[in-house]
Amino acid sequence: MKHWRPVADLRNARPAGEATAIGLRAVVDGTNGAVTLDDARLEYAYGTATTTDAITDWHTASMTRSHGTWRATLPGTTPSGTFVHLRVTLADGHGAKVSQTMVRAYEVL
Repeated sequence: MKHWRPVADLRNARPAGEATAIGLRAVVDGTNGAVTLDDARLEYAYGTATTTDAITDWHTASMTRSHGTWRATLPGTTPSGTFVHLRVTLADGHGAKVSQTMVRAYEVL
C-alpha cells in the first residue's frame, strides 16, 4: 500500500499559522483500484530532528473519513522555521497494514 504526502510549494514548505489538510488513501502496486481503508492514523511532531529516533513528541491528528478515503488535519500552530515530521499508519479489512515515518516531511515558513 502507498500513501500520499501533503501538498506544499516548490520548496516543500507550508505557511505558518495555517492548518494543513492531508488526504490519505492506498493502492496496491500493480493495480488500478484504490484499497478501502478500515483505519488510518496520522501522527505529527515539530522540530529540527534529522532521524526518527530523535523524534519523541508525537501528536495524533484529527481524522475524518469519507467514501473510503481519510483526511487528517494538522493545526496551524507550528512555529515558523521548524519542520513537521509525519508518521502514517494505514490498514485494510484483510489484515494488511503499513506504517511509514517521514522525517522533515515539510517545512513551515
